[in-house]
Amino acid sequence: MAQLEQALAAGDGLTVSRLAHSIKGSSSNFVATQLAQLAHELELAAPLGGATVANVKALLAEYARVAAALTANITSD
Repeated sequence: MAQLEQALAAGDGLTVSRLAHSIKGSSSNFVATQLAQLAHELELAAPLGGATVANVKALLAEYARVAAALTANITSD
């Protein structure tokens, strides 16, 4: 996730898009549909210069929520 923030700060839309694509695929494997949707939107917007700090913050917040849910599920079993 740090790479995503760095790429956004550097204005590197292609890297943001590539990283968002990876996040989309990984989150789909866990059926984290909201995270996958946010990543998909970022993937499409980034190469056109449409990636914003707000997009990335929303994705990072959802990632944190999903990670916490997965961790809670693993530790409760």
